[in-house]
Amino acid sequence: MNYFIGSNTFDKTPNEISTSRYWLKSNIEKVEPLVGRDFGLSECVEAARELFPKEIIYNWSECTIETRIKLVEDYSFYVADAFKLNNFKGLYIEDTGFGCAGYNNGDGKIHVSEMLVNNKNETPFELIDTIVHEMRHQYQSECMCGLHPIDSNVLNEWLAADRLYTNDSPYALDPWGYKYNALELDARYAGETVIREFTKDYRV
Repeated sequence: MNYFIGSNTFDKTPNEISTSRYWLKSNIEKVEPLVGRDFGLSECVEAARELFPKEIIYNWSECTIETRIKLVEDYSFYVADAFKLNNFKGLYIEDTGFGCAGYNNGDGKIHVSEMLVNNKNETPFELIDTIVHEMRHQYQSECMCGLHPIDSNVLNEWLAADRLYTNDSPYALDPWGYKYNALELDARYAGETVIREFTKDYRV
């Protein structure tokens, strides 16, 4: 059972993005494309540094659930701003099932496993990685709907990946299905790049 579902300020109405992701707004082509793979990531790193200083990292196991929820919720708003999301509808902490750290369906709602928040043996790093990863999927969805200018080669790659996206086949038989799908590779790059840059501060 979910103990926390977003915020009362969030719009809970169904997302109004068209179900057809392949119709781009005509005016998007007239706008200078945003910087490619690293778009928004430096802002995500800076937000992580601001919200998760060393004293929070080192004392994470002592932080109350309420404090953790507040921190990850605040971080999600920073990341939404970094990716300039148009349809962010909030962070939802819930039971996502065994082995699932989080997910996003392109509807503006970012779902994160309550196990990541509850686990006192964890640090915030996996939460930060997961939030960036899932919100990057939201950014991808909005790009494919024509809500953001983006390099045409990247866009075409994502559109092709979206059509092939599935978790039904073994990776060896269908490498573009899930694990090595271009959308997953990009989302993993985003989350892991943020963690790599953030944790430079912790190297001895």
